[in-house]
Amino acid sequence: MKRTVALGLLASLLLALTGFVQAQWPEKPVRILVGCPAGGANDQVARVVAARLTEALKQNFIVENRTGAAGSIAAEAAARAAPDGYTLYMISSAQLIAPVVRKVVPYDPVRDFRAIALYAIGPYFLVVHKDVPAKNLAEFVALARSRPKTLN
Repeated sequence: MKRTVALGLLASLLLALTGFVQAQWPEKPVRILVGCPAGGANDQVARVVAARLTEALKQNFIVENRTGAAGSIAAEAAARAAPDGYTLYMISSAQLIAPVVRKVVPYDPVRDFRAIALYAIGPYFLVVHKDVPAKNLAEFVALARSRPKTLN
């Protein structure tokens, strides 16, 4: 019985200390890096998240747009940031697939980042000019194969 009570008290103490340590973060402003320009979809989501985190945690969360190279500039900055919890990165699918479609990328989305939350999901559309004679993806692929090096 005494052992159970002692273990219970120890567990309670550890939980209380864990809460105390977590309550201390953030002690300074937190950057949220975004790889698209101000006003873009990721930027808008990041600003809503930053405002809510600022309100909830009583510390500034600042959106920092680092545009260029299809988001790779922000991704590289986030990958090289100190792993101290004061740099967050609002990643998008463009940065996740970059290593597949580009020869050199200055970060590894699997090795360099850890997902902590999914904030938004948006649809992607593939469109063509109204005069392109394809009404679906299969027809477009067939058209492109029938006209090598003429469609882009």
